[in-house]
Amino acid sequence: MSGSVEFVWLAPEAKKPADQLVVHDLFPNGALSTRLTAFPGMEVRLLNDWRVIVSNGSVASPVNHAIMRYFGKVWHGNVALVKYSRGARMKLNNVPCNEVEYAHLLLALYVSLILC
Repeated sequence: MSGSVEFVWLAPEAKKPADQLVVHDLFPNGALSTRLTAFPGMEVRLLNDWRVIVSNGSVASPVNHAIMRYFGKVWHGNVALVKYSRGARMKLNNVPCNEVEYAHLLLALYVSLILC
C-alpha cells in the first residue's frame, strides 16, 4: 500500500546462503543493497549488522510516501531493512517489536546520508 510501513517476513531460498533473500516481489526490477556495520554517517559500531535493500533505479518507481511522511525526503521505490544475528554474521534475525524504533533510526540516518 502506498505510503504505508509494512512488516514482512523474508526467507532465504532453499539451499542458498542465509543472507540471500527472496525479494523479487518487493523489487521486481532488481535491487541494490548495503550492509550496515556502523550507524550511517558515524563510526559507531552496531551491535548487529543490518542490510538496507532498495530498488535499483533501472525502471522509474513511484515516490515512496512512507519515506516522505516519516523522513521528509523524496525516495522512489521500496525499501527493506533486515537484521543479521549477532553471533552468526551471515544468519538473519527477526526484528522484535521493541527494536522497531531502533530500525527507524537506522533507516532515517541512511536516508538522510544518501539524500543529503
